[in-house]
Amino acid sequence: MDSLYNKYFTVADVYEYNPGYRLMLKLGNTSDFHEVTKYQTIGQYCIQTGYTMPDKSQVSKFGTLGESFGKTSIQFKSEYR
Repeated sequence: MDSLYNKYFTVADVYEYNPGYRLMLKLGNTSDFHEVTKYQTIGQYCIQTGYTMPDKSQVSKFGTLGESFGKTSIQFKSEYR
């Protein structure tokens, strides 16, 4: 099945704040959080493994960049499909 969904993917922000940290930001007390625990699980994992999100210049060599669902997306070149 050739659908729109298998032609691109979004480069998600893995470092989004977890809900508890967002709440405490609003309340003004984030003292119980540190660099790892303020992020959602995928962000925590990425920090612990040393992952750095690729920037647009790193991923643009694989295809055309755009935006889908509010995130950077890649329309892959034919050789990567």
